[in-house]
Amino acid sequence: MLASISESLADQGLSIENLVTDVQSSAKNKEGHDFVVHADCITSSYMDQESLQAMVTDLGHLKEALDLDVVDVRIQRLVNKDRD
Repeated sequence: MLASISESLADQGLSIENLVTDVQSSAKNKEGHDFVVHADCITSSYMDQESLQAMVTDLGHLKEALDLDVVDVRIQRLVNKDRD
Protein backbone atom coordinates (compact mmCIF):
# COMPACT_ATOMS: atom_id res chain seq x y z
CA MET A 1 0.00 0.00 0.00
CA LEU A 2 2.72 2.51 0.90
CA ALA A 3 4.55 1.52 -2.26
CA SER A 4 1.45 2.34 -4.33
CA ILE A 5 1.10 5.71 -2.62
CA SER A 6 4.77 6.61 -2.99
CA GLU A 7 4.75 5.54 -6.64
CA SER A 8 1.67 7.67 -7.32
CA LEU A 9 3.24 10.72 -5.65
CA ALA A 10 6.50 10.21 -7.55
CA ASP A 11 4.55 9.91 -10.82
CA GLN A 12 3.12 13.36 -10.02
CA GLY A 13 6.69 14.73 -9.92
CA LEU A 14 6.83 15.00 -6.14
CA SER A 15 9.80 14.16 -3.95
CA ILE A 16 8.62 12.35 -0.80
CA GLU A 17 10.23 13.55 2.40
CA ASN A 18 8.07 11.61 4.84
CA LEU A 19 5.33 9.01 4.40
CA VAL A 20 3.65 7.57 7.50
CA THR A 21 0.45 5.84 8.49
CA ASP A 22 -1.61 6.40 11.59
CA VAL A 23 -4.80 5.12 13.17
CA GLN A 24 -6.92 7.90 14.68
CA SER A 25 -10.32 8.17 16.28
CA SER A 26 -12.88 8.62 13.56
CA ALA A 27 -14.28 12.07 12.99
CA LYS A 28 -17.41 10.53 11.44
CA ASN A 29 -18.01 7.62 13.80
CA LYS A 30 -17.30 8.18 17.50
CA GLU A 31 -16.73 4.47 18.11
CA GLY A 32 -14.64 3.83 15.00
CA HIS A 33 -11.16 4.58 13.78
CA ASP A 34 -9.72 6.01 10.60
CA PHE A 35 -6.66 4.74 8.79
CA VAL A 36 -4.71 7.88 7.90
CA VAL A 37 -1.81 8.35 5.49
CA HIS A 38 0.33 11.48 5.93
CA ALA A 39 2.73 12.47 3.14
CA ASP A 40 5.13 15.42 3.20
CA CYS A 41 6.36 16.19 -0.31
CA ILE A 42 8.48 18.72 -2.15
CA THR A 43 8.26 19.90 -5.74
CA SER A 44 10.65 22.10 -7.66
CA SER A 45 8.17 22.91 -10.40
CA TYR A 46 5.27 25.33 -10.48
CA MET A 47 1.80 23.78 -10.59
CA ASP A 48 -1.13 25.86 -11.77
CA GLN A 49 -4.62 25.30 -10.38
CA GLU A 50 -5.51 22.90 -13.18
CA SER A 51 -2.45 20.73 -12.49
CA LEU A 52 -3.15 20.71 -8.76
CA GLN A 53 -6.77 19.71 -9.37
CA ALA A 54 -5.67 16.86 -11.65
CA MET A 55 -3.30 15.64 -8.93
CA VAL A 56 -6.05 15.80 -6.30
CA THR A 57 -8.33 13.81 -8.59
CA ASP A 58 -5.65 11.16 -9.17
CA LEU A 59 -4.96 10.87 -5.45
CA GLY A 60 -8.70 10.59 -4.80
CA HIS A 61 -8.89 7.63 -7.16
CA LEU A 62 -5.95 6.02 -5.36
CA LYS A 63 -7.61 6.64 -1.98
CA GLU A 64 -10.74 4.87 -3.20
CA ALA A 65 -8.81 2.00 -4.80
CA LEU A 66 -6.88 1.34 -1.57
CA ASP A 67 -9.99 1.90 0.59
CA LEU A 68 -8.24 4.52 2.73
CA ASP A 69 -10.12 6.75 5.17
CA VAL A 70 -7.87 9.84 5.04
CA VAL A 71 -4.97 10.81 2.76
CA ASP A 72 -3.18 13.96 3.94
CA VAL A 73 -0.65 15.25 1.41
CA ARG A 74 1.31 18.41 2.13
CA ILE A 75 3.36 19.90 -0.70
CA GLN A 76 6.12 22.46 -0.34
CA ARG A 77 7.12 24.27 -3.52
CA LEU A 78 10.80 25.27 -3.73
CA VAL A 79 10.61 27.65 -6.70
CA ASN A 80 8.50 30.69 -7.34
CA LYS A 81 6.09 30.99 -10.24
CA ASP A 82 8.30 33.26 -12.35
CA ARG A 83 11.28 30.88 -12.51
CA ASP A 84 9.70 28.17 -14.71
